[in-house]
Amino acid sequence: MQINNLKRLLLLVVLAIGIHAVFWLSLHYGWLDPLFNDSTHRLPRGVDFYSVYQKSYDLSVGKSLYTDVGSGPEGSRYLVVPYCAPHYRYLPSWGWFVSQTFVRLPATHAYWIWVVLCELMLVTCLVMFLRKTADLKKRMLLICLWLCYTPFYLELFLGQFTFMATGLIALALLAFDNRHDWRGTLWLALSVLLKYVGVVILIPLVVFGRFRHALAVVAGIIAVCAIYFVPHPDDWSLFVGVARYGTDNPIHAGNLGLQGLLGNLVRLVPNQESSLAAALGFLLLKAIPALIVILVSFLTWRYRSQKNFITVCLLWLTCYFLAGTDVFEHHYVLLLPVFSFAFLRSGSPWLIVIWAWIALPTIFNIVDSPGLPTQRYFEVEDIWWRDGQYVRVFLYHLWKIAPTTGLFVWLVRAIRHDSMDKLQEDTGQPGNGSYV
Repeated sequence: MQINNLKRLLLLVVLAIGIHAVFWLSLHYGWLDPLFNDSTHRLPRGVDFYSVYQKSYDLSVGKSLYTDVGSGPEGSRYLVVPYCAPHYRYLPSWGWFVSQTFVRLPATHAYWIWVVLCELMLVTCLVMFLRKTADLKKRMLLICLWLCYTPFYLELFLGQFTFMATGLIALALLAFDNRHDWRGTLWLALSVLLKYVGVVILIPLVVFGRFRHALAVVAGIIAVCAIYFVPHPDDWSLFVGVARYGTDNPIHAGNLGLQGLLGNLVRLVPNQESSLAAALGFLLLKAIPALIVILVSFLTWRYRSQKNFITVCLLWLTCYFLAGTDVFEHHYVLLLPVFSFAFLRSGSPWLIVIWAWIALPTIFNIVDSPGLPTQRYFEVEDIWWRDGQYVRVFLYHLWKIAPTTGLFVWLVRAIRHDSMDKLQEDTGQPGNGSYV
């Protein structure tokens, strides 16, 4: 590699590290907060972590995980966090773990420890992917890919859990890619116990004949959850209710998945009680996501050769953004392992373009209405509709889902045309059992 090219790459890495440092500084100073709906019109820093902390504390003193915060005769007098959302939406395993660990610390201290652990997971995943190639240019770009990704800042700001689950999914796919199937099974089970978005990987496991591994994940999850639900049978219905919370109304500024966009198309119908609105709602919000899932299922079955296993898993992860009912901006961290695997195998410049588009913040700061309440549960999209700012609504919702759709199409083409060849080490020798 020429010296000038090497200098440019090193400068790019230094810039990436600087941008990542800004993420951490912004957690204190709030520099980046105006760029995102969820850090502007929702509760302040750490709200999602504090919500789980509060319910885990409730569990530690003998209360239910799934009754709303502030319900019951004692109301909110026993809150041990500065603020929180009312619901706990996760499997009981995560609440139990937090009740045995983080709850032993003050809530603010626990939050900072959590975001440091998220950073350590990012470094771990990055190092694991860097080990997949000896190409210096690809290594430099991988560093930029992981360090300059603004949805990760939102994860830190909220104290969310999607990135930690994503990191476990990445470790699982790396293990499967290296034919360490049982290690991958363990990482996948831990991911689902933390946040169940990784459950989509069970479908490729079954279709590709890894029945024992899929069964082990399911059995492990059932066994762990039974420890809580068997002695608390009434909480099962509460869990189902809060798990579905928000799925019946995908039309809000926080939803940056395809359904958030399609739901606003339904909102264009003048009479929302009309049969036209009902029919359009069914077509856009039920039929289209179902067709996407059917398409991905067909592709999974049709191209189920072992070398496509990882690619199919990546397609299912991407499918979440097109078929999921409640997709927030911080959920886009789930695409980091998708970009990493796909870029290592293809090196397509289009992947870099798509990544850069998704890595940037949305146009929220440009389209946000001035003078509105901040740091509260405030729905800015209602103001846009009231003022007839339809272009503003659709440009905002298109910002993330348009490039994600491009990534989905790229993966479909990759599977169909076998363009994602088996991973080669840069020495020209085959990788350690890559399926792709």
